[in-house]
Formats: sequence, C-alpha cells, structure tokens
Amino acid sequence: MATIHTIMRKQIWAIVAVAALFFSLGSCATAPVVDSGPQGTTVETAPAPETPPVEAPPAPEPAEPEPQPEPEPEPTVIEISEELYDRTFDEVEAVISELNAIVRNKDFQSWTSYLTERYVTYYSNPAVLEQQSKRPILEQNNVQLLTLNDYFEHVFVPSRANLRLDDMVFLESDTVEAIMIIQDQRYVLYLLKQVDDRWKIDTF
Repeated sequence: MATIHTIMRKQIWAIVAVAALFFSLGSCATAPVVDSGPQGTTVETAPAPETPPVEAPPAPEPAEPEPQPEPEPEPTVIEISEELYDRTFDEVEAVISELNAIVRNKDFQSWTSYLTERYVTYYSNPAVLEQQSKRPILEQNNVQLLTLNDYFEHVFVPSRANLRLDDMVFLESDTVEAIMIIQDQRYVLYLLKQVDDRWKIDTF
C-alpha cells in the first residue's frame, strides 16, 4: 500500500509540474510589458502611436510688383542765353518797381498802361467780375465788382504791395513768369508779355 501511495504522489506532482510549466509559458506570451512606477507600483506602457510625417506648407507664390505711376511729363523748357536772362531780369525788375509805386498811389490810369488788351478784356467781363466778387473778404464787406477800376481797387491793390523779383521762368522768348520766393516757396507775381518793346501784365 505504501508503495502505491508513493507512486500516486509522484504522478500527481508530475501533473502539477507540467500544468505549472504550461501556465508559465502562456503567461509569458500574453502578459503586457510593464515598467516600474513610483513607490514600487507597476504601470502598463502601451506602444507609442506612429506620428504621420508633417508635410511642409507650399511656398507662397511671388507677389506681383505694384504698378508704378506714370511719370509726369516734364514742362517745356525754353533755352535762353545767360545774357538774355540777365537783360530781361533787369527790365522786369524795373517794371515791378514801377508797379509797386502805382499800387502805393492807387493810380488806376497809370496801371492800365501796363495791361495787355487781353487782360483788360478779361477783367472787364461782368461774369469774371461777379466771380471775383465771391472772394470771402469781398463778400464779408459787401463789395460788388462792376468795372475794371473796381477790380484794381479791391483786388489788385491789396494783393500787390511791396513785391520783389527773385527769379523768372521763360514760357516764350517774349513771355515770362515773375517769381518771388517766400520761405522757400515760389509765388508767381505776374505773367508778363513783351508788347512793342514794353513788358505788360497778361492773363494766363
């Protein structure tokens, strides 16, 4: 009997050992990989997902150049000699000095002798005089221009006191702009046209 029990115990231990072996192999095949966490705990780590490659954004197309404004046409330049400029400057300077005296004396008759026919016709026109009457200073003082004399007294005289000639621009060989420079700004004093060897005030 002791022998039979001994044999049976050996068989049972053999079966248990085989079962333990199979269980151990199965556990190794299916158990997840673990890392040790803080304080002796174990934390399962799943495999990191694959990150798809990031495509670089397409390069922007070169912008079209901004349109450039067309250059303004250059004014016509009248070529004159230095001698002509100097001589004309002296003549025009003398005329402006004479006109300054006429303005100070409010001498209407002498003033008309310095006007071209076109100037007289233009500033004698009732429509032009009516337009000039709309100047703020004239409207404030209820001044209505009716004649060339009115224009001389109320418009020309107040705006032409103590002028000087600083430069000239030749529009034609017999037509110039008389320029006065004030604080680097150029102001046209008169448009002067040579008529019968005299410089007279013309209109633009």
